[in-house]
Amino acid sequence: MAGSAIVTLASQSNIMVNRKTERRRLSRADKTDLYPQLIHLTEKMIQAPVWPDGLGDHLALAEEIHATASKVRFFAPKVVDGKADSVRVAAQELATSIGDIRANSRPGHHNTIDQRFAEPYHAAVDTLTAAVTDFTQAAKKDLEI
Repeated sequence: MAGSAIVTLASQSNIMVNRKTERRRLSRADKTDLYPQLIHLTEKMIQAPVWPDGLGDHLALAEEIHATASKVRFFAPKVVDGKADSVRVAAQELATSIGDIRANSRPGHHNTIDQRFAEPYHAAVDTLTAAVTDFTQAAKKDLEI
């Protein structure tokens, strides 16, 4: 009877290890899709010009970043999730800055940003750049690459 219990316990233990390994493998596949997608979206936002006005919807892009960062929550460890959330917040701040510029000024010569808004805009770009750099490092560490 004791031998049968040991065999059953070992068998269930093996099944649990296999399930955990399979979940980890599937999670890694999702991470390798989502992590680069979040990085791509943020880089797209950083590189997008403010002017001309109709050139891009930064609020829609910020929403897409938010949705992707939310998906990261399901698969990422806590440290990566926190970095993804920082990216989401920084992207929203940049989108808000661009909205303020478009609502309260006009493009300068060669579509430059009004000097009154240039410093806050560049600070928002720098914040998003730093956030995506931190996220990238944490994501690489999580994926062991």
